[in-house]
Amino acid sequence: MTKKITISVPDDVAARLDKVDNVSAYLTALARRDLRRETGLRQLSEAGFDISSEGVDRARAHLRAAANRVSAGRRDEDA
Repeated sequence: MTKKITISVPDDVAARLDKVDNVSAYLTALARRDLRRETGLRQLSEAGFDISSEGVDRARAHLRAAANRVSAGRRDEDA
């Protein structure tokens, strides 16, 4: 079942959506991704894990630093 809706978006978002072939499918995928994230966070919380925005930011920074170290090591190997 589907429901047709009309939305208003800022100009920058409209410009992005103008580049998408199927806006409905694009927005549906984004909404479902957000729903999966919310469900995952709720399940982690119910299991006793306290997930904060600050903790997520720290984890992302840690992963980014690790990825940079790996990339730097690969560049050194290629040299």
